[in-house]
Amino acid sequence: MSVIADFAVPPEDFVLSHAVCSGPDVTVGIERVVQTESSLTPYFQVAGDALEEFERYVDDDETVTNVRTLEHVDDERFYRGDWTEDVDHLVRGIRDAEATVTHARTDGEVWDLRMVFPTRDALSAFDDHCDEEYDYSLKQVFDRSNTATFGDFEVTAEQRNTLLTALETGYFEVPRDATMEDLADEFGITVQSISQRMRRAHANLLQNTLALETTESDDAD
Repeated sequence: MSVIADFAVPPEDFVLSHAVCSGPDVTVGIERVVQTESSLTPYFQVAGDALEEFERYVDDDETVTNVRTLEHVDDERFYRGDWTEDVDHLVRGIRDAEATVTHARTDGEVWDLRMVFPTRDALSAFDDHCDEEYDYSLKQVFDRSNTATFGDFEVTAEQRNTLLTALETGYFEVPRDATMEDLADEFGITVQSISQRMRRAHANLLQNTLALETTESDDAD
């Protein structure tokens, strides 16, 4: 049965190390990682007031290449790139463990990293692999088959706060007592940004509740 593990990782020991450690004060989040036969392709979002400066640091970052902007909304940008051989040890560990990176976010102090492993043995092997070179701290492990212990269903703190605020302000009422614009004003971000956050939160909830139950039911059949 698959398990989910949360790690705390120093920024110098993870991807985008130069841009995060030496660049301007921004928030960086890896939204998803697509694995191919030859590489891992990260999709990451950056928010802050110094995006142009951050991009200059990304250009000199040896852990990522082929970076291109997919979306630009006010003080947020969404990028795609390729991890280079400078993170080969990490990439090899992820591949060998057949793990999936579902969340990674940093404010420059530490990377909060979440990964899904097919088994506990795979998690243990990855942990041993990273101990050879990286200063990882394993924070907690969740049993994916038990949503009571998993708790937050892979919803990030930002997504959870947004959903709860939407619930409390009446966004889900019929008719609605709050609009998407009201939520955007509450969090000080654009309507498009709040919409994206809500969609990702809903997707995470569905994938780890209804979709998970469907998969388990199919397996039982």
